[in-house]
Amino acid sequence: MPFSEASLSLTDILDAIAAIEQFTQDMDLDSFRQDPKTIAAVERKLQVISEAAVRLGEQAEALCPGLPWRDIRGIGNWLRHQYDRVDIETRWYCSEPRLAFNRNVVLRYRISLEQKQYAPSTINLRLAAVRRIAYEAADSGLLSPELAAGIRRVKGVRRACFGRSTKLVESGGTA
Repeated sequence: MPFSEASLSLTDILDAIAAIEQFTQDMDLDSFRQDPKTIAAVERKLQVISEAAVRLGEQAEALCPGLPWRDIRGIGNWLRHQYDRVDIETRWYCSEPRLAFNRNVVLRYRISLEQKQYAPSTINLRLAAVRRIAYEAADSGLLSPELAAGIRRVKGVRRACFGRSTKLVESGGTA
């Protein structure tokens, strides 16, 4: 049964997130793997977050829409009952602060796609989807219009002209 004071549960969640950020500050995945005290502390705070989400009950989605509340509640069960099956990487992912959704993050995303040597059309398609999300988030009030405008200004990748028309022009034919 959900507790009547949603603000207390939300405060517990925020406090636990802040503690996890403090515990893992200046750590990377390798140093996290080597520190059993930090792993245990992060696990405990993830359990607090999970339990607070359980206490919020159906109010959770209304208070903070769009979050994966079922998964947030579920991580506590995994940590309590299947602790031997939760890998370090999952705990690290849960503890690592997520990046904000802004122009710099989208630029870094584009660069990472280029480094993976995706085709320009694939990169441009993915960037178009990100721009659309930014537009819709701004339209619904979840993202400031300024941030959305910055994201929409991230340019796509130029396509190299190695198609059929280039070969025809080189051979003297018409495109």
